Amino acid sequence: MLTKRRLSQATGAGQPNGLILCAVSTTWLPYPHQVFDLLRDERRRAQLEVLSNGNALHEVAHIANAAHSGNCILLYRIDVASNSSQHVRLMLQGTCTDRSGSLVAYSTVDVDSVQLAMNGENQSCIPTINQLN
Repeated sequence: MLTKRRLSQATGAGQPNGLILCAVSTTWLPYPHQVFDLLRDERRRAQLEVLSNGNALHEVAHIANAAHSGNCILLYRIDVASNSSQHVRLMLQGTCTDRSGSLVAYSTVDVDSVQLAMNGENQSCIPTINQLN
């Protein structure tokens, strides 16, 4: 499934202008919980993840949002080379699981956006997956 949404000032006050593309595909896997655990494992994630460029991930924050350990929001710091123009890279990951299936969604975020959210300031200017609703 592919959806497209155009954001403009008319869409909502404080929302950035732009275009959001979302592509989703589902598949049945013979061992879904093992795959889910693999995708959540920060030690193995760098092997699978193009956003980390093969660099190690370090958990910065973990917020549980249900009794099962697979239901949480995580903030990772991505190690970057010392000669990189980006000194700090962060990745936000949300995971959830129940009997019907499991989901791992993630995106890189900039440090300023994370600080803005943690300080309780207006978050409407932070582009997130939630804005598709």
